Amino acid sequence: MIVLSMLLLLGSPPASEELGARISLAGQRGELDADGGAPELRFELLATSSLSVSVVAIEVGVLFAASEEALRDLDPATLYNGTANNANVGVLRQEQKVTLAPYATQVVTLRAMPRPVGPLPVVFRTHLLSYRLADLTASLLFELLHTEAPADEMAVIATLALHGRADDKLRVRAQFGGDKALIAGLRARVTDAVAVAPSWAEAMDRAVAIRALGVLGGVDAEATLRELLKEPGLTRLDEALQVLLIARLRGTRLETPAAFAIPTTVRRMNDLVSVALDDLAVPKDEPGFAAQDTTTPEAVTVAEVVAKDEPPVAAWAVALACGLLLLSGLGVAGARVLHRQRQRGNNAKR
Repeated sequence: MIVLSMLLLLGSPPASEELGARISLAGQRGELDADGGAPELRFELLATSSLSVSVVAIEVGVLFAASEEALRDLDPATLYNGTANNANVGVLRQEQKVTLAPYATQVVTLRAMPRPVGPLPVVFRTHLLSYRLADLTASLLFELLHTEAPADEMAVIATLALHGRADDKLRVRAQFGGDKALIAGLRARVTDAVAVAPSWAEAMDRAVAIRALGVLGGVDAEATLRELLKEPGLTRLDEALQVLLIARLRGTRLETPAAFAIPTTVRRMNDLVSVALDDLAVPKDEPGFAAQDTTTPEAVTVAEVVAKDEPPVAAWAVALACGLLLLSGLGVAGARVLHRQRQRGNNAKR
């Protein structure tokens, strides 16, 4: 095994840079195991929770390159989503199952087989993309939607499978569908009197709660959704809903996850209620997400574009053995996950 580096060039980011995310990443270490066959890239980091509930899975992204300069001025969201390519940057995105207890720390290890040619793994950055919760309350759900950390917002969407497949939604229904307190909390939010001029944040809360009721199912959830269809005040949310639809158009599901929980067929809040009722009757795959399976730890990909002039992997091993390369964590772990247009509705309203 060749240990590339335990060096942190910049150290962990200060708390002010973490944007309030409830999971932070630190203690980064990179290795290239070139012994006994095909080489394996391995990234090890510490995940620390400030949540009062357990975490069952963490999704982490890694960008790596031959130089620190290659990792500057990037838009990580487009690289992780596959909507942009950079021949000088390797991309790894993986969800790992964990048993991270409240306020605890756990080691998370990512593994990948490097491509025969491509960016040299000299420096890397890690990003917390999402996580899934073992338990969920309505108050925690709405809290995570408003921490300004996209990974926290994504955690709500991932825990409820609002970007997921039909079988994911059925799993969520089996896990949380009998939670009367959760359903009551969601019901209370969607049946609150609508403000005269509702904000996009109010529309987002209600949209996520409506979709959640459809996934959770049950008599109480169905009754609530059918009552909403008859609620005249719901139309006052239609204009604010447009802000979220624009945010979906201009962003990515890692930047504005809640916006991507609204199907493209929706134009009014009543349409969203109808989508939730359809899900309640028969859960369906979310369009555009069913084929993107990142939930299996073994399904590891390194999605870099092959660089034309990079040496083959055998040359990496020689160079590394001679001590010519250092793999360095760039201290961007934790919650400053993405170069994000994180004003969501604010940007969209301009």
